[in-house]
Amino acid sequence: MDANLDTWWRLAAAAGVAGLALRSEYRSQRAAAAGRAQIFQDCSALLASPQWEYHGQAYPTLRGVYGGLPVKLEAVPDSLGLRKLPTLWLKLDVLQPLPVPGTLAYLLRPLNHEFWSPCAALPQALEVPAAWPQYASLRTNTPAMQPLLAVLANWRDAFEDERFKELVITPRGVRVVYLAAQGSRLHYGVFRRAQFTELPVPPTRLAQPLALACAVHAAAEKITWT
Repeated sequence: MDANLDTWWRLAAAAGVAGLALRSEYRSQRAAAAGRAQIFQDCSALLASPQWEYHGQAYPTLRGVYGGLPVKLEAVPDSLGLRKLPTLWLKLDVLQPLPVPGTLAYLLRPLNHEFWSPCAALPQALEVPAAWPQYASLRTNTPAMQPLLAVLANWRDAFEDERFKELVITPRGVRVVYLAAQGSRLHYGVFRRAQFTELPVPPTRLAQPLALACAVHAAAEKITWT
C-alpha cells in the first residue's frame, strides 16, 4: 500500500509540474502574440501617413512615407539556422522605382538558407571591395550595375554594424535587411519555439536602416546609366 501511495504522489507531483509548465507556455504564447501585433507600434511616429496591414497571427506590416519616399516595414522570423537561435529580421523597402539596369545584392554572413534574400538567385558573383566587410556575398544579374559599387563605398561604416544583414537595389527600389531581435535561448531550448523578447522594435533601431535605404536610393537615382 505504501509503495502504491508513493507512486501516486510521484505521479501527482509530475502532473502538477507539467500543468504549471503548460500554463506558463500558454501565458508565454499569449504574450508573444501581443508582442507580434505591437512590433512596430513605437516606430509608426517616424513615418508620415502610417498604415497597418494585419495578417492573422503573423507579424503586421507597416507602410508610410519617410523623407518623401514610400516605405514598407516587415518582420521575417527565421529559424532555419543549424545550431543557431531563431532570428527576427526587419525587412525595410523603399518602394520608389529607380532607373537602374538590374539588381545588386550585398549579403553579409551568408548561411545558404536565407529564404527571404534574392542574393543566391542572382547569376553573377562580384568581388567584394577591399574596404567592405569580406564575409559576404555580392551578386548581380548584370555587370551594368557595377557603377553602384563606387557610390556604395560611402556607407561601408553602416555595413560594419553587427545588425546589418543585406542591401538590395533593384528597379523597384531599395531594400535593407536588419536584425530586429534574437530568440530567447531558454525558451527555444525547452519548447523549440521562437520567442523574441526585444519587442516592440525601438525607433532608435529603425532610424539607421531607414536613413541608409533612403540615402542609397537618392544616390542610385543620381547615377547616369548608359
